Amino acid sequence: MNTNDNIIKKLEYIGLDLNNIPEKFKTKEVYLDFRPSRTYKEENVYSVYKFLSIDEIEILLTPTNRLDSLDKKYSLSAPLYSYLDAENENNIKRHTKFLKMIEDLNIDDIEKIEKEQESFNKKIPFAVKYHENYLWQIYYSEYTNKYFMLVPTEDCEYATFFYLLKKQIEGKKNQKIYVPISHIEYSGELLKRSEVKDFENYLWLFTKNWPLVYEVVDKKENTSIQIIGKVFAYEKIESVYNINLKNKKEAEEFYKLIKALFIIQTELSSNYKFFPKINSKGGLDFYYNSKKMTLKELSKFLNTEIKNIIIELKNNKQEKIELENKREELKKKEEEQEIEYLAKEKQIAIYMQCKKSFFGRVKYFLKYKKDDSKLTLKKNDKKDIINNDDKLDVVEDINIEIKENYTIEDLILNTKIFNQKNKYLKELKQDIKALESKINIMDLKLKNANIYLEEINKHKKSIFEFWKFTNKDNKLALNKPNDEVKEVKKISKAFDYIEDIEDFGIVQDKLQRDKLSKKELDSIYISTTYILEDLNIILNYTDMNKISKSDKSKLENTLKRLKEEMLENIDNENFDIFGSISEDRTKIKILNGKKHREIKKDKFKILDITNKTTIEEYIEILFEINKNIRTSLEKIKLDQKISVYKNSDNKWGLCTCNINPLSVINLNVEEQKIYIDKINLKEDSNVIFATNSVFFDNNNKTLPLGMNLSNKVILDLKNEELKLIKKEDFKLNIENEDMSVKNISVYINEYEI
Repeated sequence: MNTNDNIIKKLEYIGLDLNNIPEKFKTKEVYLDFRPSRTYKEENVYSVYKFLSIDEIEILLTPTNRLDSLDKKYSLSAPLYSYLDAENENNIKRHTKFLKMIEDLNIDDIEKIEKEQESFNKKIPFAVKYHENYLWQIYYSEYTNKYFMLVPTEDCEYATFFYLLKKQIEGKKNQKIYVPISHIEYSGELLKRSEVKDFENYLWLFTKNWPLVYEVVDKKENTSIQIIGKVFAYEKIESVYNINLKNKKEAEEFYKLIKALFIIQTELSSNYKFFPKINSKGGLDFYYNSKKMTLKELSKFLNTEIKNIIIELKNNKQEKIELENKREELKKKEEEQEIEYLAKEKQIAIYMQCKKSFFGRVKYFLKYKKDDSKLTLKKNDKKDIINNDDKLDVVEDINIEIKENYTIEDLILNTKIFNQKNKYLKELKQDIKALESKINIMDLKLKNANIYLEEINKHKKSIFEFWKFTNKDNKLALNKPNDEVKEVKKISKAFDYIEDIEDFGIVQDKLQRDKLSKKELDSIYISTTYILEDLNIILNYTDMNKISKSDKSKLENTLKRLKEEMLENIDNENFDIFGSISEDRTKIKILNGKKHREIKKDKFKILDITNKTTIEEYIEILFEINKNIRTSLEKIKLDQKISVYKNSDNKWGLCTCNINPLSVINLNVEEQKIYIDKINLKEDSNVIFATNSVFFDNNNKTLPLGMNLSNKVILDLKNEELKLIKKEDFKLNIENEDMSVKNISVYINEYEI
């Protein structure tokens, strides 16, 4: 097809006759009075999406590129007619460019847009925006109340322009397209622009992701605010959400709710945490202690929380009195002990000094002739010893004003009072604990001092016995009590399957390559396939001759399936010739961005399947594989705690789990409800990981380390006792290829071994 025929064919598809241009396009000038806003800085950010009538969009072409400034594009633009009119010599260059655009046009691109717009007319995309929406380049002039499309002729993508032109030529009534409006701010009809900015800040606090806020005008010209973002639905599983505020009342109520929760959480972060969850409509609900928060419930929440604070403060008041009294008693006891101990310490010091000379010994014997083990200091000494400790600041009792309805201000004020009193109680408890510890230590000191003085007093019956005793090299000493040894809890490393899986996989792969044989790795590979069901059947038997008829029938069906697959995928003539080397060593493969020359494992070769394989031979191989898996499990142990996930199928034998729960969800994504078991594995648990060496033979020693093909874990839970510790559920939005979203429910049972 020559160039002219190609252009004529495409013009016919569009419906444009250049010799008979429709009257609607013959406007030589288009008055728009468009004034680009100087404050609008983000040229490529689209915040407003609308259904526009096709006929109300003016078309301007501009000899620029899409990425050029708006000022330049608009200033150089010209009406469509100046590109269609070949009779005017001034337009020859433009007309030639138009023909070149027609020549470069791909009709398939227009048909793709047509199908896309048909789907939008049925349902607005869940994420509001859509693929290549930036190509529309539609603007609005508020001075003339007109929409217009700027078509950069220096671009190479013109499908949106020709689609619009085709539809305008067709002239069907009430035709609308769903497009972003460039270079326009929110109208403020539902929310002020400042409130939109607030939404972004508020939602970031709860979701830890910045949302996108769109103003959407539907086919009936109803305006809505749609907030799109991502939130962690469970652990590290992210889900997209769409908060659709359909009218001003909904927008104001949700704004007030989210603002209130934001203020409470930021002001009282140690007391209140609100958690977002996906709801059945794909939006967000907010929860506090499993209770859904709404604007209506907020007043009840405030009243309930402050009433609870009042009750707690009353209880704290009595506890405060009791703790203060106990502290004073302990302080008094501590002072008495210290006085007693210092008196004994003084006597011992005098003894140690006096024993150095003859007259000193006599003086000591005469002064402390009686049993003075219970000596106390004189009043003057007592005054010097007692420490004048500064008393803790006493928190004044403040009565909370009783109201019928409380505000957020009341909650913040009274919670801070409650926190202050609670802090004082904690300080009292810490003081009491410290005093009790001091008293216990002092008890030991006094005990040691008494033992020391009793030993001296035993030899004070006569001056001669005392003289003889002091002459000896006695090893008496005032022993200090040992400090209390506190038990230090070992801090276990927390496993994060998103952040740690790469390093974790390398460590496990290296360990398994070092400890496991090729046969063991081959057996593990088989457990990652559908043969796992047969392996679990074999687990119930120790003698192949005692396998039940029903189980044997299942094994026969699997063998039949294997033979059929083998005939489809494997050349039997070469099977026995090459063995496990089915490719030459020059074949290069890429794994995790690294080259290697290894061969993938083949289940038919590992199971030794041929057309002549009998059921007895197959069962014997399964017994051998089970044995290899058990020996492998004994060799590999976890060095940290991790959690793994599997389908809730009530199968607790030999099973494959996934480190990432999203892997289990993706396997069941067609279901409306997904049931998952979460198993918490302790350190030293016997596990095997589906590392790279499980899937490839590493004959050439070029296989990269890691878990790049699977995050599966192989466990034997047949004889394990699992304890259910928690049940959780959450909703998740799964995006489909057609830009719609499926809302599914996920239920998780959490177990410990």
